[in-house]
Amino acid sequence: MKTKILFSLIISFATQLTSAQVLYNEDFNSLTIGDLGTDSTGGIVGQGGWWTMNSLGSAYNGNNDFRIVAEQGRGNVMEISGPNLSFPSPIANVIEQRGLHTLWNSRAAGNNVLKLEYDFFTGNVPFPTSNVPSFANNLRFTDYSSHMVRVVYVNHLSIIQVQCTVCSTPPILADILQPTTVPRNTWLKFELYLDYVNKESYFTIPSLGVSGVSGWVSSFDLSSIMFHIYTSGSIQSVYKFDNIIISAIKNTPLSVKNDFVSSKFSVFPNPVNDVVTITNNENIGIEHIQVFDISGKSVHLKTFNYENEVKLNIENLALGIYTIHIKTKEGVAVKKIIKN
Repeated sequence: MKTKILFSLIISFATQLTSAQVLYNEDFNSLTIGDLGTDSTGGIVGQGGWWTMNSLGSAYNGNNDFRIVAEQGRGNVMEISGPNLSFPSPIANVIEQRGLHTLWNSRAAGNNVLKLEYDFFTGNVPFPTSNVPSFANNLRFTDYSSHMVRVVYVNHLSIIQVQCTVCSTPPILADILQPTTVPRNTWLKFELYLDYVNKESYFTIPSLGVSGVSGWVSSFDLSSIMFHIYTSGSIQSVYKFDNIIISAIKNTPLSVKNDFVSSKFSVFPNPVNDVVTITNNENIGIEHIQVFDISGKSVHLKTFNYENEVKLNIENLALGIYTIHIKTKEGVAVKKIIKN
């Protein structure tokens, strides 16, 4: 039985891989080291089809703020700096890749989930004051005014936020990392999934084990991807990006959905002696809970009547580490507990 399940999982995974369609891929290795463009007012397109712009217009020559640089162990990467100037209000440097509408409309039939992924370098954070830089990654509509998803990394708070100014609930603003939890001087991969059929959007940073949902709008037509670098005050911002990939796939990976559901549940006490409480604040009904030991063997199963808070008695289990799978209509939440 286990062999059949494993075989089915392998086939499912292989099917998703073969159906995935890469629409856009930029690792910057084919671009020339040096300035990305020659016009920081957005009038002339630069290397790789990237448009470079700054909020000061022609009053500031910011070509050196947009560069292709060599990164040890990665090859070429894109580096964007904020203007090293002191102004009373934030100043933005922006790069943009346009024409995504045409690429998305060329996708194969059935590939109705848009996946965006990219790597970014966190830098030396946090800074000592709030008057410091941040970056935002925006997806834009064809009307060039509204944003479906806006990923914001705030240095001095060491948090990553996902914002959506026009989305329905789930929340317009979601902090997915709390202060001091973002590792310094580290490359992180961000992934975003937009499911056009089910009208769901999920985001995740796999290496940190965090994920969430960013809301949806009635309709939107993806036009471009942008990276904004903000500077306020005299501290200059410097950010790096790599491996920007936009794909059309069939389904949002189940692991991403389950990670999101898992983040909604709390388990306490942990470690536990006999009875553990499993709860959530969003009225997610629990169908059943299955407990697995460290070897992956199922050792306990209990069914519930869609309560959002339950108590599970594990007094008969041996001491050790267990994984509990919480089955709900929204997916399976996975939590670890220690029996002592």
